[in-house]
Amino acid sequence: MKSSALSRVIFCVGLLSLLHVVSCPGWAQVPDSLNAMLDAGKMDSSRINRLIEIGWDVRHNDPALARKLSEEALHFAEQIAFKDGIGWSHRNLAVVDYIQGNLVKALDHSMKARRIFEKIESVDGLASSCINIGLVYWKLKEFQKAIAEFKTAIGLKPSPYQTMIATGNLGMLYSEVGQHAPARIYINLALKKAIALGDRFYESVCLNNLGWVDEQQKNPSAALDYYLQCLAIREHLGDKRRLASCCAAIGSVLTKLGRFDEALNFFNRALALNRELGEKIQIKEAYQDIASMFEAKGDYYNAYRYHKLYSGMKDSVIDQEKARAIVKMEASYLMEKKQQEIHSLKETNRMQQILVFTISSGLLLVLILAVVLFRAYRSKTQINRELQTTQRMLITQEKLASLGQLTAGIAHEMQNPMNFINNFALLSMEWIDDLENEQTTPEDRKTTVSDLRQNIEKILHHGKRVDGIIRSMMMHARTSTDDRHTVDVNALLHDATQLASHGSHVHGRTCRPQIEIDAESFLPVIRVVPQDISRVFLNILNNAIDSVCERAEHEDSGTYEPHVKARTRLAGRAVVISIRDNGTGIPETVRNKIFEPFFTTKSPGFGTGLGLSISYDIIVQKHGGTLAVDSELGEYTEFIITLPVDGLSHRNT
Repeated sequence: MKSSALSRVIFCVGLLSLLHVVSCPGWAQVPDSLNAMLDAGKMDSSRINRLIEIGWDVRHNDPALARKLSEEALHFAEQIAFKDGIGWSHRNLAVVDYIQGNLVKALDHSMKARRIFEKIESVDGLASSCINIGLVYWKLKEFQKAIAEFKTAIGLKPSPYQTMIATGNLGMLYSEVGQHAPARIYINLALKKAIALGDRFYESVCLNNLGWVDEQQKNPSAALDYYLQCLAIREHLGDKRRLASCCAAIGSVLTKLGRFDEALNFFNRALALNRELGEKIQIKEAYQDIASMFEAKGDYYNAYRYHKLYSGMKDSVIDQEKARAIVKMEASYLMEKKQQEIHSLKETNRMQQILVFTISSGLLLVLILAVVLFRAYRSKTQINRELQTTQRMLITQEKLASLGQLTAGIAHEMQNPMNFINNFALLSMEWIDDLENEQTTPEDRKTTVSDLRQNIEKILHHGKRVDGIIRSMMMHARTSTDDRHTVDVNALLHDATQLASHGSHVHGRTCRPQIEIDAESFLPVIRVVPQDISRVFLNILNNAIDSVCERAEHEDSGTYEPHVKARTRLAGRAVVISIRDNGTGIPETVRNKIFEPFFTTKSPGFGTGLGLSISYDIIVQKHGGTLAVDSELGEYTEFIITLPVDGLSHRNT
């Protein structure tokens, strides 16, 4: 039953009035003037903004109350079409959902907020949305996407507060991926901004983050100092959720220092606060921390007791099964839509047959039939055009998917030298500041100049690495045409193997197969479309890498070595290229279908079933060669390509 607008206002007043009796520092207090305005029964933008501010202030100590206030603000903002209020209400709800572990809802609210802020050109709103989206990606282990969102927020040049938040998050994320030098730089920048703004809460966040960096670098004494500074601020602010996190961190460091009794006191305090807040995931982590502490102490009875408590709880996080369920739902929806189109086409054909049967009824019916047939013809033609367009889109999608996988792998390869370049550049800037300092001694200047020279040499070295990767990528990204050129098959195969090796880093695989090339030294050059042949090589090599990595995930790494071997040789008047892997193999029941369009054995979302079909057309139809496959399930798969020589001369490769 829906409440009236007045009853919603009265309910909101009741919620806000509760805040008068809260004595916890850092919580917003609701003035009597606001209650009086709310009692008037009319809601304007200033009152909506006040609801949003209070919801934001209480988000950590009382997420349920923060959600209720933000939902009220959203309701009233939508009633009066207050776009700014709608955007910030969605921002609040996104943060509350993130705090409570509802990551899908958090991402949905953040995306809605971003669309609103884009329309009204709110820089601070866009920055806040980017930060929240980055936090969700971070939680889902999509680190590169998270870093991109945080950097986008900083690049918007928002208010000092939003810049501080994005900078601090970027520092923490660099620390999580093991890049401690840039992590300290960004966290210290955020700390300076927090002190300048007088933001005690975020000052404690930065101190906590610096402690975490020291803890990661196995410097527990320094970490404990930062954590205790953070604890003092949070005790003053009364932020229970963050206070619990800080207590757990202190307990962890004290355990490493062998101060077990003190560690237990802090763990128990964190556990009590998390129970009060109902933070199930943090309660589970507290049980695990206490069990580990008792184990380090040698008290195995209590370690076992708390480990049982830890094992008895369940996490409420997004896992791979949920992700697969989402993919299946999307696939089911698309399939249902196509079935509806097919049913519509069949129904149209049935109506045509009925009209043809009744044509003998008279001239009038003939005229009616002509009209209906014309309309049906137009509908059928439109559907056929749509089907042809869909087929072309799927073929393009297959090409783009291959290019996307390759690009992602190359981006991964480029990330490492780029990180070195950025880090050495930051250090160089600091040393230049030292050189400009008049108090620097000549000896220090000499040392600094020497260090700068080494840094520049390292930047040049890693820059050349990036340049080489980019040139290889551009060579293979040229648009395919029907123009044939004289090419060296061994060189094409070598380049494709290098690019496939880069692409094997996609999807976060740890599998690194050995890729071997056995090229015959004297092969004749042949006339082909180079881009097309490279695409065939890349497609088959990528499939081989996928196969060996899939087998590696299910076999003992000590006994199985993933291996891909590419070989070239001359057989009569044809060049033969074979690509063999020791992966999962192809079942005999589907081996004769793999070159059919849209047939695939991959999971939904990982292939359209067009790669081998396109490869077959390129080799057989376009170049007059052959493409065959030999495989044994669980042992190997080998693709054999033959290309005619056309009587051209040999080349020493």
